[in-house]
Parts: sequence; structure tokens; C-alpha cells
Amino acid sequence: LCDGDVFLLFMVLSVPSDFTLRQQIRESWGSLASRDRGIRLAFILAQSESKTFKEKIAEESKTHHDIIQKDFIDSYRNLTLKSESILHFAAFYCQNAQFIVKTDSDIFVNVPLLLDILNDFKEGADILGYTKRVRLPFRDKSNKWHIDYSEYPLTFYPDYVDGSCYVIPRTFIKPLFQMSLKTRLLSMEDVYVTGILRSRISLPLRYHNRFSLKPCVFDSC
Repeated sequence: LCDGDVFLLFMVLSVPSDFTLRQQIRESWGSLASRDRGIRLAFILAQSESKTFKEKIAEESKTHHDIIQKDFIDSYRNLTLKSESILHFAAFYCQNAQFIVKTDSDIFVNVPLLLDILNDFKEGADILGYTKRVRLPFRDKSNKWHIDYSEYPLTFYPDYVDGSCYVIPRTFIKPLFQMSLKTRLLSMEDVYVTGILRSRISLPLRYHNRFSLKPCVFDSC
């Protein structure tokens, strides 16, 4: 996956059942991933309890060679384990990638625009994305993003970037992974990686106005 020169490695969080979404990505913005361009694409999955899904994923991986599957059950609360797996993979198996882009499977990435942004972006400068500041944890147990005091006792989260899509320079990957080995997991993966881990090793982040949380309509024409 990471042989040769790699400028950009896209790591897409996906669930085992998202066969159609993964194919749509391969055929849309993911189609720009190629060795000639120095762009790679991989999907991060956890395990499914469905034997049928396991067999289909094995065949999908054999066909496309872009599946990285980890040994834990896929669930919303395990998203942070997936993001930690991105750090591990990039730190040990794709050290030559200049930038790692973590994104979700329901996100459209304007690859040419992102390349323009990163070509003007000094390597090692900042974590790049849609920055969120002065955010309070949700304490209501009925909320999807509920965080118990025992999991995170502080009043505010550190500044972080939204987990839908963010960019980490190569020089930050290994320090973030090493810090994750010493830091208790938090189920909010974006807060954990780009907030807690980042702040503990004093890495900067930067808001960029071309990262948007608004829906978009893709037109291949």
C-alpha cells in the first residue's frame, strides 16, 4: 500500500456492512488515489459477527487491496480504537507518507482542492481541519455523545478538529501514537486524537475554512 513516494494517505473509517459506500468512494473522489500521483487510499474496519460479511470483506480485500481490518468488534464506542489504529499503521507501515488524512465514509473529499492546500502547507506545521473550541462534554446519558465524568472529569475539552475529516503531518504521527499508549481512551475519537493527545504533547492545530460540515452534492460531470 505504501511503497514508493507517498504524499497523501487517505484512511477512511468504515463499518463492515458499508460495501456500497466503499465502492462509491473508490469510484468518486477515491479514484484519484494512484501510485503515479503519490496518493493512497485505505479503509479501516473492525470485525463483524456476521460470517457472510467476513467472507465478503475477505473477497473485497483480495480484489481492491485497500482494506485494513482490526481485531475488535465494530461499534460506535470503538471508533477511537480505529483512529488509534490509523496512527499505528501510519507510524509503522507508512512512514513515508507526508500527510495522513483521516475521514469518515460519508464524507466527500475534494482531492484537487486538498492537494492545493497541502502543497502550500509547510510539512509538520499543524493538524488541519474544522476546529472546535471551548466545547463541553455531553453528560446526558440519552445523548449519543454522552461522556461520563469517570471517563472525562474536566469541564471543557481541549481545542480539537472535527472528526469528519482532518489532516495530520507525518512528523506528528509517531508522537501521537506513543502518547496514546499512555493515555486512557475516550469514545469521542476526534477529541481524543486531535484534542487530548495533541494537547499533551503541545502540537498545534489550525482551522481551515475549506473544511466544511455542510452537506454537498457530488456531480461527476
